[in-house]
Amino acid sequence: MTEPLQTSLVITPATKIGDLLDAYPTLEEVLIAQAPMFARLRNPVLRRTVARVTTVERAAGVASLDVRHLVGILREAVGQPTTDDAQEHDRADAPAPAADAAPDALPPWVEGADIAECIDADALLDAGTVPLGPVMAGARRLKPGEALRVDATFRPTPLIAQATRAGFPCHVCQLGPDRFATYIGPAPPEG
Repeated sequence: MTEPLQTSLVITPATKIGDLLDAYPTLEEVLIAQAPMFARLRNPVLRRTVARVTTVERAAGVASLDVRHLVGILREAVGQPTTDDAQEHDRADAPAPAADAAPDALPPWVEGADIAECIDADALLDAGTVPLGPVMAGARRLKPGEALRVDATFRPTPLIAQATRAGFPCHVCQLGPDRFATYIGPAPPEG
């Protein structure tokens, strides 16, 4: 009889997906059962890149899942306490949510912009390419009055956070249950 993997990693909203799967490899299937889009974690490129920087909270946001529910399911699967008190304590360690706009009316910088490029994040992921590089490269090429559009079947929360940190304005529109358009504008000129 094999001993179960012993680890001291406590699962919280701030836990990185890569660390989670290193400590608890069986949680890959648990994640996929919650949102089929997590099947992309089987891609070695994504495991080495996106999974290393994406937290459970951000992954829940991408999959439109309640983070408390997801943390509870993951904890239960590995025998960790799942009480609300434990999760309330853990949220104090969670990173701030991404600074993306609510999916409502288009802001003026999007409404009047020429779409310079449209990137299909799902196609890139299916080809084994992390969308962050192509999106950030496209955003750096934007001129005033232009915008980049990223289409995906999920809210690209980590991408939005990275673009926002780099100074690019972002706006997300939910076009349907599994359809999101994320607009990224040029960074304001320094000065």
